[in-house]
Amino acid sequence: KIATIVCNLLEVNPKINYTGGKRGWKGDVAKGLLDINKILQLGWSPKHSIEDGIAKYIEWLKLNY
Repeated sequence: KIATIVCNLLEVNPKINYTGGKRGWKGDVAKGLLDINKILQLGWSPKHSIEDGIAKYIEWLKLNY
């Protein structure tokens, strides 16, 4: 999903081919479990969607590099 978001923002359309197998590439995190439900129950809410956060980061990269 992240690769697709980045490609859309950069207006490129490469063929995305996952080659990682069961564990991903060497050194990759085998399993990641992220859940924000507990902090949401405490009243926190994210300021940005993942799409917006990636867009802001790409814009920062363009301005700084």
